[in-house]
Amino acid sequence: MKFKLLLAAVMVAALAAGFWFAQQQRAGAVAEPDTDAVILVQPRDPGTFRLVDHRGDAFTPAEVTGQWTLWFFGFTHCPDVCPMTLTTLNLVDRALADAGAVRPQVVMVSVDPARDSPEKLAEYVPYFNEAFVGVTGDAGQIRELTERVGILVRYIAQDDDAYTVDHGAALLLTGPDGNVRALFQAPHDPHRLARDLAELIPWFERKDEAGT
Repeated sequence: MKFKLLLAAVMVAALAAGFWFAQQQRAGAVAEPDTDAVILVQPRDPGTFRLVDHRGDAFTPAEVTGQWTLWFFGFTHCPDVCPMTLTTLNLVDRALADAGAVRPQVVMVSVDPARDSPEKLAEYVPYFNEAFVGVTGDAGQIRELTERVGILVRYIAQDDDAYTVDHGAALLLTGPDGNVRALFQAPHDPHRLARDLAELIPWFERKDEAGT
């Protein structure tokens, strides 16, 4: 009798240990990393769009499908936030390359398509990093894109019929499925952002593989 009770106790303990280990494994596979990112519980679908990049090539959802992409919305007449952000993103790209981490494609979508032609973007965006992609196109499609992904844009009149653009400075991270998975609010520190991306992208990939 004592032997049977001991055996039963051992089996219960083994089952409990096995259950605990399985729970820890599952938790470890999907535990959210400690980053500055806002991870979206429900990813945002940017929808369909047909824009043009700074090389004059079509820019559609196909250009972001199958890879990680970091989006920024700005414009070439921006006096400070846009050049500062693109400079930061260049530092982030270099840091990720040095670390051997996944380097997301970087895309700047112009919120001032009336002034930002592909030629204008070709003079501006590659100055910060030749691999960066500048995007412009139909104003209505860009407005719909910003609304779908949650970027606020406001046009402010100035003297002599001039204007400037007030826009959200958040960075959006889309996954290989093209949906927005996370965002980073300004201000952006290059060291923290590089660290966060190096941790966040593999975490998303493990999470997707685990189906959670």
